[in-house]
Amino acid sequence: MKLLLVIGIFHGVAAISILTLNLFIRQPLIVSHLLGDHKDERIQHFCNHIVRKFDVIALQEVFTDRRKQQIIDCAKEVKQGLSKALIQS
Repeated sequence: MKLLLVIGIFHGVAAISILTLNLFIRQPLIVSHLLGDHKDERIQHFCNHIVRKFDVIALQEVFTDRRKQQIIDCAKEVKQGLSKALIQS
């Protein structure tokens, strides 16, 4: 398992909520030929409904720099106190 993206948001509280998730945002041109991968829709849902619930988020399988930056930008918008974004391949 490779850790690809960690977003940390700390609020100065005693408890920290942590999420680790395989977001399954595969490389370009790799799609399910029957239904599609709905990568943009899944990223948007993740950003709109999940990011705000956690202080630290570790994502796996986010392969392109554009997708990584899209998630970081969305997290900054949703979580005004975004303090760290670490990307590691």
